[in-house]
Amino acid sequence: MKKHILNLAICASLGLYGVNVSALVDHTSGNGDAVVYGGNLKSSTELKTISSLTGDLSVKFKLDKDIDVGIQRFVRIELSGGTAGSNGTKFNTSAISLNLSITDNAATPVNRNADIAIVQGGAGYNYVIFRVVPKTSSPTPPAVETGALKTTDLVTFTGDDVDIGGTNDILFSYGLFETVTEAANPDAASSTVLASLDNMPYIHFTAPYSLEKDDGLKDLIADVATGFTEFKGTTIPKTGELSSFTLAKTANLKTPAGGSVTSLGQLLTDSTLTFKGNFSFALSQDMTTEAEVTKAKQRIFIADGTGGTSGANNNCDNAFGENSATDIPVEIIAEDASSVTFNLYASNSASGVLEVTDTLSSRKLCITANTGADATNIVGEISEQSVTLDLVTTVPGDYTAFDIENVAAGKIKHNGAQLITPFFTMSTQYIPRFYLNNRGLTEATYEIKVLSDFPEGDANALVLQAGSETGTIPAGGNLLLKSTDFIASGKRGAAIFNVAGECADISGIFQVRTSRTSGDFDTIPMLMPSGSCSDD
Repeated sequence: MKKHILNLAICASLGLYGVNVSALVDHTSGNGDAVVYGGNLKSSTELKTISSLTGDLSVKFKLDKDIDVGIQRFVRIELSGGTAGSNGTKFNTSAISLNLSITDNAATPVNRNADIAIVQGGAGYNYVIFRVVPKTSSPTPPAVETGALKTTDLVTFTGDDVDIGGTNDILFSYGLFETVTEAANPDAASSTVLASLDNMPYIHFTAPYSLEKDDGLKDLIADVATGFTEFKGTTIPKTGELSSFTLAKTANLKTPAGGSVTSLGQLLTDSTLTFKGNFSFALSQDMTTEAEVTKAKQRIFIADGTGGTSGANNNCDNAFGENSATDIPVEIIAEDASSVTFNLYASNSASGVLEVTDTLSSRKLCITANTGADATNIVGEISEQSVTLDLVTTVPGDYTAFDIENVAAGKIKHNGAQLITPFFTMSTQYIPRFYLNNRGLTEATYEIKVLSDFPEGDANALVLQAGSETGTIPAGGNLLLKSTDFIASGKRGAAIFNVAGECADISGIFQVRTSRTSGDFDTIPMLMPSGSCSDD
């Protein structure tokens, strides 16, 4: 089954057409609003019929030309765009309603008295031609205007069943001709059109639903003062709102049978919502036991959304289950922690799950860090990252899958500055030096972490000296540290300085001797990871 991927072209097309919320397409005052269907209606090589139960596929327009009593004229209605070929756009062969009616343009319209009949085209074609002859005699009942048809009279075409061979937009055209030959050959040089509407909106196909990050979502900030083990500005330090998202059906969609789409449940069955990023800081060091896996899943959850977007439980102010017993834990965690997946059920009686019939408006993805001294996570700190969101769908029988990918869903940033040194070797012959500069007006505290060439516990792994892990850089000044000031043992590795200062005020230089005899040194600026000083 072919899948449609939401892209910018489809999103852009939404602006080209209005949304038809009335019972017909009204072109009496210019471009009316098209009837809107999901762009994932099943069609392709299958012949799909869209129908109207309430006259949605009817079109009203001005006659735009007088027709005297007894004079016959020919109205051509044509559908264009869409899909060509034998399985393309046409009036359905079993159509029971291809009609034309004419009224005056009064506030309470009165029918005009005219003989109207199909003379060519119709069911099985993409056009139909009507013969129209105004009458003088008044039928019973007499609530009908007789005499010549007027330019200002209004014409209503009813075409309740249309076959589509694809989901290209379908346009509507009207032409008025003197003869049936001209109406049958409208583009011929000998044909004269007396009045016309060309390529007007009729049927529009668009994305059936949307998935978006909510406006106003703030980035989560991992706080340098805690060694990036806690969030800053959240109600509780370990838990924060990583994303706020809305999954919503497109307004005023019609079903192929002619009804209205009133809920997501008419467009989706069992589907999945997958967030992609680095979720390792929420996991446990040992993910082989059921108990630890359960704990990890409960650290990544969607808040209970009962009560709507402003509901008391629709927030990340507390850890899982502390706001509501029906907070929704993640169901699938990728082995490498690069994604987490929530199932979106068509129907599920269990509590604490997502259903397509739920109100998925401004739902909150909450995350609790398993970091710090009391944690069981080997990662150690909350990672900077941008998180994206995918919707992978299964759909009812009238539709093909319509997935939405790579929606920007949220960010985690580090505050302060992080300086990373080149790798260095511990040696009594030449001792690496680290110059930390603070151009700010207040002193800046720092914390040191080490990366080693050797695994933790190896005799050659770098080990920090007890009590040397933190320090202070003076305001408007510099601090010189030698590797022997903070390394207790080990052979080779790098140092990371997490500095609680403004990024623009903090910098660092690494210096190492390159020759035992000449006294030459290499001086290298310390690396500040991209994004650490960015407001993007």
